[in-house]
Amino acid sequence: MDYMFKPITNCDLPEIRALQPGDWPDITPVVAWYVQSSFCRPIKFCTQNQIAGIGASICLGKTAWIAHVIVHPDQRRKGIGQAIVERLLHDLKTERVQTISLIATGAGKTVYEKSGFKTTTQYVFMNKGTQDTSPLGSQATVPFRGEFAEQVSFLDWNATGETREEILRSALTSSRLLIQHGQVSGYFMPGLGEGLVVARDRDSGIALLNERIRYSGRVVFPAGNSHAIDTLSRSGFTEEKRLFRMHYGKPLLFRPEMVFSRIGGHLG
Repeated sequence: MDYMFKPITNCDLPEIRALQPGDWPDITPVVAWYVQSSFCRPIKFCTQNQIAGIGASICLGKTAWIAHVIVHPDQRRKGIGQAIVERLLHDLKTERVQTISLIATGAGKTVYEKSGFKTTTQYVFMNKGTQDTSPLGSQATVPFRGEFAEQVSFLDWNATGETREEILRSALTSSRLLIQHGQVSGYFMPGLGEGLVVARDRDSGIALLNERIRYSGRVVFPAGNSHAIDTLSRSGFTEEKRLFRMHYGKPLLFRPEMVFSRIGGHLG
């Protein structure tokens, strides 16, 4: 097969729409974000002058994510997905990234295992549907203030084991915080992906999750957060599915019990 890897540009976005998986959110805004972000490397796999597949890496210093590995329906079962993963892995390893993470479907899990990825945990998708649900918590949140920026970054690092200030920065001003004794005990970022919620304890997390579900009745979080699973189940939410979080290289000091709502499939 004659093929070539090239960087994705804004000019490619109309053609990339043809790769849209039916059960995924619109991929175009995220791919456009990859193109404009200096720490992201979106690539396309071209054959016969057409885009047969895409993928992207998000480099956060010593850690990184691989995301949006998608192959055109007419080009599947030709090893293209594996080739994209291997290319992204190669580029990240040359930058001495220690840990590479991703989220995989059951079908995609096999592809990543062939490249050396191991399962870390699962992500749980829960949905309230159209039914009314009881409130989850009652603690009052406050708007973000600049004096708390460092605390938010530290709390995020403590939960994820990753340095994500550059990711969080764009959503800080619209975030909501829980403050206890002058310290940030949790935050909700409605402007970041699916609405990131991170908290250092159960009560703070549930209170922020209560605010989060006003924006959307679908919540995704790590399976290790038993408090979120139990609370949402008692409130009438049902589990839709689970996907696999996987890693390559050094395992992260990841604390799933602190993550009550993820950013998205491209960043956990």
